[in-house]
Amino acid sequence: MVSDVVQNKADVIIAPFLMTRDRLLALDFTDESYLNGGMALVTVAQKSNMTLFNFRTFQPLSASMWFVLLSLTLAASLIVYFAEKLSIKTPVYPLWESVNYFTGLAFARDIGALNPVKLGSRVIGISVALFMLIVMSTYTAVLTSNMVASTVSLPIHGLKDEKIINPTASFKFGTQLNTGYVEYFDPKRDPSFQKTFLFMKRYNYADTSQAIRDLKSG
Repeated sequence: MVSDVVQNKADVIIAPFLMTRDRLLALDFTDESYLNGGMALVTVAQKSNMTLFNFRTFQPLSASMWFVLLSLTLAASLIVYFAEKLSIKTPVYPLWESVNYFTGLAFARDIGALNPVKLGSRVIGISVALFMLIVMSTYTAVLTSNMVASTVSLPIHGLKDEKIINPTASFKFGTQLNTGYVEYFDPKRDPSFQKTFLFMKRYNYADTSQAIRDLKSG
């Protein structure tokens, strides 16, 4: 297959090819193909814990949405209160009962508030309850997926990460000696790895098992 590309009989090879010095002189390897072909980035995951007092639980909804929910609850409470008050066929419906009723709808909890009597008031209540159900379901789903007590993130994102291209002593990395992996970072093949190639010479390992043990131990 290599000869077909060299002789212009083919344009590209899609295969898990191992990089060697001879192949690097004749072919251009893409990062994705190379990574799928057997190279892996091994690193220690970083954990970040949430503090006891934080406002991350409010982040799934924007400030404007929180304002809309509060305004909707108050507005619906006032509308139903005046609707019930103007009716001469029903007893007095206190304002605080109306607020309690819609607060219970907002949080899907029965807090013992009196239900409105008029049909229009009940229709408003059902509409508000449906809207709150959609909002709270979305809020709960986002909160569950994103706001966890401990999050795990990788300190590096691919071989073109800034930490790889411009290495510093705070983030050490290396590869396996005497393999095509070293040739991949050769600046003669890709000048962007000039600093990378020189930096990682001090941290390259001949034995990958020993490298992983040292990585785990820090």
